[in-house]
Amino acid sequence: MVSLWQDVSVSEEQNAEAAPEAGRPSGPPVPDVLQVETLKALAAPSRLRILYALMPTGRVMSVKELAEELGEPQTRLYRHVKVLESAGLIEVAATRIVSGIVEQRYRAAHRDLELDPAAVRSAPQAVHAALVTMTTLYAEQFLAAYQDAPAQDEQIPDSEAYRKPRLAIADVRIAKDKAAAVRAKIDEIMQELSAEKEDPDGVPVSVLIGFFVSPKADSTRPD
Repeated sequence: MVSLWQDVSVSEEQNAEAAPEAGRPSGPPVPDVLQVETLKALAAPSRLRILYALMPTGRVMSVKELAEELGEPQTRLYRHVKVLESAGLIEVAATRIVSGIVEQRYRAAHRDLELDPAAVRSAPQAVHAALVTMTTLYAEQFLAAYQDAPAQDEQIPDSEAYRKPRLAIADVRIAKDKAAAVRAKIDEIMQELSAEKEDPDGVPVSVLIGFFVSPKADSTRPD
């Protein structure tokens, strides 16, 4: 899975330290071309499925193997693989000769991805397309997992409580320090998942967490 979208990037931290030049007009930030291309590459379900298939550490697959696993025509996947490779999301890990033809085998180039806030502000359409694709695919996978789970949580033993799918949405107004604490917990969870080593005997876990403060945070809620 694409396991982490940070809201702070090294480039932004460096830029924040530099004072703006006098007399230079302010305006929307210039998008990072590479990051925009990355977002565009993620805005297709087939490409996301390819990336998810390659994300486990050490996994290397050819287009033929990907086609068999994903149930997609091999000829259709070649173009998607090349887009992902051009965007720097996957890379050639090995080559081999199969029936006299050179076959390339790919792996994920990164375990985690970072989303620069500048991309959100300067390329909102690319961000929107990528997020819609990611959340739609996640919803499909969540529903499939939910339907495969036992009808009642009580049927799952406590020792396997991790198998219980969970989905929750909260829309509340809380104190600023509480909001900061919740945000810190989310960071801690994602950092823990990012640092966790792949366990070949473990279970595949997919996590999607969203958090934002409304632009109207300082307004008074009507009675």
